[in-house]
Amino acid sequence: MPGVENQKRQQTQHVLYGDEYVSSELLSEYQTLQRQLKILESDRRLHSLEAAEVARQQRADLRRLEEENGELRRNLAAARSRSAKRERQAETSRLRELVGELEALEAEVRSVREAHMQLDAKIREARKRVRQTRVARGGTGAAAGAERSLQPLRQIPNYGVGERENARVARSSARDRQKFLSVRERLQAELQRIQRRRAGLTESATEAYRDSEDSRRRVRELQERENATAAEHALRVKLLYREIDLHDHIGSFMRAKLQHRETDPELRHLREELQRRQADERRSREADDESLRRSFDLMRRHYGAADLDGMVRCFLHAEDENFSLFRFCTTAQ
Repeated sequence: MPGVENQKRQQTQHVLYGDEYVSSELLSEYQTLQRQLKILESDRRLHSLEAAEVARQQRADLRRLEEENGELRRNLAAARSRSAKRERQAETSRLRELVGELEALEAEVRSVREAHMQLDAKIREARKRVRQTRVARGGTGAAAGAERSLQPLRQIPNYGVGERENARVARSSARDRQKFLSVRERLQAELQRIQRRRAGLTESATEAYRDSEDSRRRVRELQERENATAAEHALRVKLLYREIDLHDHIGSFMRAKLQHRETDPELRHLREELQRRQADERRSREADDESLRRSFDLMRRHYGAADLDGMVRCFLHAEDENFSLFRFCTTAQ
């Protein structure tokens, strides 16, 4: 039946046109996804290169900071060692000086003691001679007189010796006091110098500790930045691989769909039928165009016009003449 055939033909044409439209849309979407995939791969490579460069710079900064920290630690240890060595040398030299001064004082004390011992021996010897003289003279009175006569002579040298000894002891005490004061002043000056140097070393150690703390803080910041960059890069890579997998699934689906369209017998038959109908329609249009060209040539030869406007003017002129003739005939009756 003609109506049923026309309806089936329209449905078949609709199905074919819909499938072709879907195929073109899928192909366009697939090409778009391919371009996006290329762009994402290019961005991923660029980001990977940038991340590698940033990681290299951060590792270089870390190595440099570690080297600076190690250099600061070595300098601090060397400064402490030199300071301790100088302090030990200074203490050793001061101890040597004090030992020398102590030995000199002990030698002076020994000499004074020897002088006192010699004086005591001389006094005992003189008393012994007096006793012997008294015994030899045979009487206590004569001996006492001799003792009394000897006493002024003995007191005069003893008095002079005592004065000289007192003066010598006073001078020695003054010299010893002056030496002790000088040693005390030197020790106080040395103590102040050591305190100043210790304060300077403490300040330098504090500055070195602050520098090391700053270095460690910068190292921690760089490590945190590197960890954050690595986490962000890992997240972006994960999302990128997820999108690539999605694009691969879509591409696989579209390829399977296209392969199904190519291998399905019914769809192939419908596609061949569509191509045949399109060829028939094209031949029909070509025949209609040829008929129109022949008609146009006949009209052009009949009216003697070169274009369509001229033929329209000739046609209107002929129609006007026919209408005038019709009116003339009508009025003549």
